[in-house]
Amino acid sequence: MKKITFFTSCISILLVAIVCYIVLIEFHEEQIIQTNIHNNLYQLPQGYSVQSDSCLWSWYSSTTLYKVCVHQNKNISIGYGSKKWQLKLKDIPTKIQFADGDFNLNNLPELYLFGITPKGYVVQAYEYRHDKLQEFELPPLMGTNLFEYRGKDSLYFEKNFLARQFLTNSGQKVCYYELMPNLQFELRFTKML
Repeated sequence: MKKITFFTSCISILLVAIVCYIVLIEFHEEQIIQTNIHNNLYQLPQGYSVQSDSCLWSWYSSTTLYKVCVHQNKNISIGYGSKKWQLKLKDIPTKIQFADGDFNLNNLPELYLFGITPKGYVVQAYEYRHDKLQEFELPPLMGTNLFEYRGKDSLYFEKNFLARQFLTNSGQKVCYYELMPNLQFELRFTKML
């Protein structure tokens, strides 16, 4: 009987040690990411907006060769160097923001248009690859983040991460996504504000 009790105690102690080790590793990884956000990653450039007679919104990138013009008929004119494209917005936004940079560090510039419409956010994202603009999607909310979601979104870049801030039952939450070289976003961590 004493051997069984001793064996059970050893197994219990071992299981508790394994769980503590896993929690410690996850905590350490999140601390490293937080440190990178605040210290090591470069500050992202922002485009600047200019007025134009033919455009509702117009931007020139301060760091790349992008020129972006959004028209009233939902058309977008995008220029990159001598290349030009005409694209369509999904919905007419009442407010729109522009950001560009190389957020996945693959030496191919990306361009983001964040628009606020009556239906919510409209996001169009492109990467300039092989003389073409390749469109890619932003990640949907999943799991507990979707369950807690109560709207009032805002999207912005914080260092190299796309941050999606939204309202939950217990306050504001931010999900931090990293853009991978294959143009897929991966959720890195979340935090409550």
